[in-house]
Amino acid sequence: MRHLTAAGLTVAAAVVLAGALGAQELTGHPWSDMDYGPFKVHSYIVEPGNNANKGIAIRVDEGPGGVAKGTEFLLFDTDTLRWAAGWTGPGFMDWNSINYNGRHVVEPAIVGDMVFTNPDAPGWSRAGDDFRDTRITGRGGRRFGPQDRAAAHWLGHYLHGDQIVLHYRVGATEVLELGASEGGGLFSRTLDIGPRNADLVVQLAHQPNGRAWSDGEAAGFRMPRPNAPERGEHSGPTIAALVGAPAAVRWVEGDGEDLRLRVQAGDEPVRFKVVIGRRGRSNAGFLARAAGVELAADLEPLTRGGPAQWTETVTTESRVLGRRGGPFELEAITTPLENPYRAWMRLGGFDFLDGGKRAVVATWMGDVWLVDGLGGEEIGAITWKRFATGMYEPLGVNTRGGEIFVTSRDQITRLHDLNGDGEADHYEAFNHDAQASAHFHEFAVGLETDKDGNFYYAKGAGHDFDARVPQHGTILKVAADGSSTEIVANGFRAPNGLVVNPDGSVIVTDQEGHWIPENRINWVEPGTFHGYMRAWREPDRDPDDFVQPATWIHHDVDRSPSAPVWVRSDRWGELDESLIYLSYGNGKMFSVLFDQAFARVPFPDGDGPPRQAAVTELPVTAAPTGLIRGRFNPADDHLYVCGLFAWAGDRTQPGGFYRVRRTDQPLRIPVAYETARDGIVVRFNTELDPDAAVDPGNYSMRIWQYLRQASYGSEDYHVLGEGVGEDDLAIPSATLSEDGRSVFIEIPDILPAQQFHLEMNLRSRDGARIREFVHGTIHEPGPRGGAEILAGVD
Repeated sequence: MRHLTAAGLTVAAAVVLAGALGAQELTGHPWSDMDYGPFKVHSYIVEPGNNANKGIAIRVDEGPGGVAKGTEFLLFDTDTLRWAAGWTGPGFMDWNSINYNGRHVVEPAIVGDMVFTNPDAPGWSRAGDDFRDTRITGRGGRRFGPQDRAAAHWLGHYLHGDQIVLHYRVGATEVLELGASEGGGLFSRTLDIGPRNADLVVQLAHQPNGRAWSDGEAAGFRMPRPNAPERGEHSGPTIAALVGAPAAVRWVEGDGEDLRLRVQAGDEPVRFKVVIGRRGRSNAGFLARAAGVELAADLEPLTRGGPAQWTETVTTESRVLGRRGGPFELEAITTPLENPYRAWMRLGGFDFLDGGKRAVVATWMGDVWLVDGLGGEEIGAITWKRFATGMYEPLGVNTRGGEIFVTSRDQITRLHDLNGDGEADHYEAFNHDAQASAHFHEFAVGLETDKDGNFYYAKGAGHDFDARVPQHGTILKVAADGSSTEIVANGFRAPNGLVVNPDGSVIVTDQEGHWIPENRINWVEPGTFHGYMRAWREPDRDPDDFVQPATWIHHDVDRSPSAPVWVRSDRWGELDESLIYLSYGNGKMFSVLFDQAFARVPFPDGDGPPRQAAVTELPVTAAPTGLIRGRFNPADDHLYVCGLFAWAGDRTQPGGFYRVRRTDQPLRIPVAYETARDGIVVRFNTELDPDAAVDPGNYSMRIWQYLRQASYGSEDYHVLGEGVGEDDLAIPSATLSEDGRSVFIEIPDILPAQQFHLEMNLRSRDGARIREFVHGTIHEPGPRGGAEILAGVD
């Protein structure tokens, strides 16, 4: 295995491109120059009205650079189990997607010369079922999601070199299949079909008004006729031929728009190959080429693990960012932004292996990397090894039980290294229930577990239109064995991280937008609706009937909150067992404080007000990239975080991986607060200077509210009056507690407000400056007076 250092990457990568991999035409665009490997999962437009929402695009010609640099492609839709298209020509696709060229409200389309297509419908049927579509019908009448498991079930795929072996079940019959090129625009399907308790029918190609014919081993369409002699031998209608098929496999007779094969019921497996191409002005040329195609090979040996593809590793070092000497240090675990595969390293999720010595890191572009050398007090050389590729915008990783699970927009994938070479050979569809569309905003984020091993993740809703499927704008719970998915709660717009509490409730962040006037943190109970009216909901849903967030967060404080994280570290001292959250918008970290005036109350039964909370910024250097995921490492008890720059944000480095170290320096921040009927009590983790603490001029309190509406976001509106603006509340006095750590800020006019912002300009008893804010929501002030709180009176 070859090792590269970060310093030598640029030269090494250039040598690789010009040498071992051969010359490649690069565009200068990171999305189209990246070597994704031999396949890329995404949602693709095949033709108008025909999307492969969970499409595996496979390069089947030989050459360097992966699928993006190919000239012959096949596209398999794992929802319908159909080959959606086969096409030729450079370009692959138009790259119109938020995670490629950054465009919004567009969907990527394949580009080139189509050899065959199949409609957005099942690719297999039991005889007599007439290709009945068991997918759900979404809004607008289109079908989404996988088929009923009893009818058809995607199981995953195997990787053997550049060969992709598909694995699925039709009824009770297991199928292995390999799509390949036979050269010159001639594609083949090799099928290993297990025992069958009924006749099965498989879709091969579709042509409107095509007038299908069959004759012995061959079948095809009569139309359209070659439209120009100069286009050559392969410009006519689609044609197909069987190669080595047993008597149990025969063409379905007809004169329609579909080429189909019938595979008769039987106890013995069958194996054969079918080739598909376009004929010229006669069938002779195609049939002559088909006659030279090799017989179908046994696919089972290709499911045991293949040769390693990503043998180059990259070694980097860690370094501290920002000033040293504070209560926290942000240490960059240097991400190989330059690497031999031109992989665009926008990190979307991670978890630990081997007790924290290694991490599994996924990138939004579809990679999974193994990062070795973590967990020591001092991090030295770090080795990055590419483990898996081609996945669909993964934004969550979990290593439950030492296995690797990855959340993508199409499924939760369990990755297996079958032969121990450090690379994934089996991409198992652990759970394929996701109802995916091509819409750019439909991110699938996070992957957390509860005490029983069930998985949770969140799914975004439409950007500016009503949800197409029930899963849009939801939190989803996947059974521990992957067998089922249920909706926990809905009404979310753009969640970007979640944490599961011991009691099964969930904390999730959400982003400003339509119907969501500002960013927010939600504490979620099962069965609740959280206000985004374009998520899936009842048609007559009252817009005001939703669970209020624990707190709103103004975009001036944080333009885009991401993952909440419960602190589980003795090193964090007084912050242990508290909640923090990360910011994609500004690369910072915030402590979440829950109002001590209210105990937890059941939702949605109306037994009490929603939990209310506030946030305060932690004194951690802002990361150079937006942060979206965080976990505490069991090996060193430090917080690790990762992130990316993908959509609107202030931190624009493509991606990064970091360790947050709690040092032995004092931390001087608010650690708790309680609203009172006459003000707010804020508790610090250090003693305050008495003179500064009791001076009311060192405090300011502003409140405002938002207009929740169908249009994007909201202005700040007066609570005490009309129109746009904020209200300043008078602070006549401040009182310090006997222990010098809590201060009661008297606010006689305190009242419910969607947003409050309390600023404090204080000093600690040892003279250190404390300039902090508490920023949150008051659904209802607490029942006690401030003096009672300081005195400990219930």
